[in-house]
Amino acid sequence: MTKLPSTKDWTEWEKYKYLSDNYVLVFKPNSTSVFHIQIFDNSHTVELRHMKMKTKNNILFSFTDTMNDKDNLGTFTRTIKDPEYIFIASELKIKKIIRKTPI
Repeated sequence: MTKLPSTKDWTEWEKYKYLSDNYVLVFKPNSTSVFHIQIFDNSHTVELRHMKMKTKNNILFSFTDTMNDKDNLGTFTRTIKDPEYIFIASELKIKKIIRKTPI
């Protein structure tokens, strides 16, 4: 299982390579997984992909990191499907589960 980084600053994750101004690959050492990151102004979307999978859709999972403090990239909200994880100074403080209730 891949441990996700506790910072929005992907330059601290591992080795990275720019493919364009708003698209980056981050390589995990000793792994066949690669983070594909699309960069926006206040957020980025991340897809963790398996490099050796022969299928067209080799995405293991994806998430979005949204900036909460422009001066501290360790303070952000990570959304993985429904749960939101709120990090403050790179520490997980809140896990918020969004529940749908019948009307």
